[in-house]
Amino acid sequence: MERMDGSGVVDVGRGHRVLIARIIAIADPTRPGLCERLEAVRRTGRLLDLTAGRPARSVLVMDNHEIILASLRPKTVAARIERNMLCEVVLTL
Repeated sequence: MERMDGSGVVDVGRGHRVLIARIIAIADPTRPGLCERLEAVRRTGRLLDLTAGRPARSVLVMDNHEIILASLRPKTVAARIERNMLCEVVLTL
């Protein structure tokens, strides 16, 4: 179970957390054409691999043009973001 501390972060697997406000897109890395783009981003040094050696199941595009690889499926990351945001709304009431 992930920690819900109302800090605006989401656990993207293996204990790694990302600021929710910085995420602009979540994609499946198996989408056609994405592998080539990921290699190009890797060469520029803007790719952050948070999979801890596991297969990359989601790609998070950040507002600073960095790309994060996560070991959780996009649907799981999105569900955790929604749960975290709901928790923050409840805490502010």
